Amino acid sequence: MIGVGSIFALFLKIAKDRPLWDSHPNTNRYLQENGFVGAAVGASLVGKRPLVETVSSFMWVAMDQFISQAAKMRYMFGGQAKLPVTFRVSM
Repeated sequence: MIGVGSIFALFLKIAKDRPLWDSHPNTNRYLQENGFVGAAVGASLVGKRPLVETVSSFMWVAMDQFISQAAKMRYMFGGQAKLPVTFRVSM
């Protein structure tokens, strides 16, 4: 763990070491929480242990992946699939 604080404070510490958008500092980014959760579910099915970090107000974008995939996947495959994924949600 790099530091204590919100995900934005953590990002600023990482971005200070590795600037990503030097030429376009004010580029707008789309909410990709649905993709983050879907990728984490897929990665956990092949043996990885992903960590997804989001903010509670953006978590609702990924509710389809949470409910339809992450919560039901083990039961959809008769207990053969395990999803060792961690979701960290900040307020």
